[in-house]
Amino acid sequence: MIPFPKNGLALAPMRALTQPPFWRILNRYGTPDAYFSEFIRVHENFRVDPKMIDTALESAGNCPLWIQLMGNDPKALEQNVRILETYPIAGIDFNVGCPVPKIFKKQAGGGLLRDLPLLRDLLLHLRSVCTKPLSVKFRIGFNSAEHFDEILAILNEVQPALVTLHARTVTDLYRGKPRYEYIKIACRQLSFPLLANGNIETVQDIQSILKNTGCYGAMLGRAAVRNPWIFQQWNEYKNHQPATYPTFADVYYYLQDLFLEFGWAGKDELSALGCLKRFTNYIGPAIDENGAFLHQIRTANSLKTFWSICATFLQNNPLPYYGQPFANLHAQPNKEGVFRN
Repeated sequence: MIPFPKNGLALAPMRALTQPPFWRILNRYGTPDAYFSEFIRVHENFRVDPKMIDTALESAGNCPLWIQLMGNDPKALEQNVRILETYPIAGIDFNVGCPVPKIFKKQAGGGLLRDLPLLRDLLLHLRSVCTKPLSVKFRIGFNSAEHFDEILAILNEVQPALVTLHARTVTDLYRGKPRYEYIKIACRQLSFPLLANGNIETVQDIQSILKNTGCYGAMLGRAAVRNPWIFQQWNEYKNHQPATYPTFADVYYYLQDLFLEFGWAGKDELSALGCLKRFTNYIGPAIDENGAFLHQIRTANSLKTFWSICATFLQNNPLPYYGQPFANLHAQPNKEGVFRN
C-alpha cells in the first residue's frame, strides 16, 4: 500500500518555520496529507527526545507524520529508527538534500550527493532496518545533474516507499528556477511515487506540475507559510468546488495566530519581532506589488510598529488574498532557515 494519496500535498520541513505550532494552525486552516518534521541531526551517541516526538504527534493530530533524519552514521541512524518506530508515525524520511554549507561539509544532507557509494550504503542499511515506510528527500545533484541517473539507480535499488525531489542542485540553494524536467525524468525512471518540490506557489502551479511531470503529488513549504489556506483550496479544486480565498484581513489574524500559537507573546520583544519577521519574509512578497509592506516590515524595530504596519495594510482590508508573490519581490534567501543543531 502506498503511504500517501495520489495527487496529495505534503508540508515541507522548513527550519524554524513549519514546526508543530504551525501544524496546529494548519489543522484549523486546512490540513495537508502529511507533515514532515524538521530534520533531526543524528550522530554518535545521539538519541531522539521522546518529549519532542510526543509533542510532534500531538500537534499533527490526525495527519500522518513522517520524522526526518539526517546523518551519515549507520549505527546511530539505526538506533534512532528503532526508537522512533515505537511511536505511531507514518514513516522515516531521510534527508539527502539540505543545502546549508555547515551541514553538507560534514557529509550529511546534500553532502551525501558527493559520495554516492556512501549514500547507497546508508540507504540500503536504512531500508533493511526500517519496519515502517522509508522516504527519501533529495536534489538533482550536488553542483550539477551529471550523476542524476546514478542517483535514480541507487533509489531504484533501495526501493523506498516514497521520494521527494527538490528540482535544484545543492549549490543552487533556493536560487533560480527549479529544473522540473528532472522531476519528469525521475517519474519515468523510478518505480515508486515521487513528490515534486521547489517553487510550487499556487493551486495552478500544483495542477501544472502534476500534469507536466507525471509526479504522484507535491510538497509545499514557502507557499504554505505564505498561504496556509492552500491545502483547503487544493481539496476544493479536487472536489470540483469553488475555491475559498481569504481576505487580507484574514492574513492579519493569521499573523496573530502565529504570535500566540508559537508562544512569542512570552518572549522578549526583539526575539518575538524576529520570529514574526521570519514569516512575513515569505508573506510580504504577496501583499503589494511595490513592496511597501515588505520594506516597512523589514525595517520595523518594535512590535508596536510591526502591528501598526500590519493594521495599515491588512486589518480592515476586505479584498481577496491570493497568496501569489509578485514577480519583482522575493523572500530574503538568508531567512530560509535558522539552525539549532
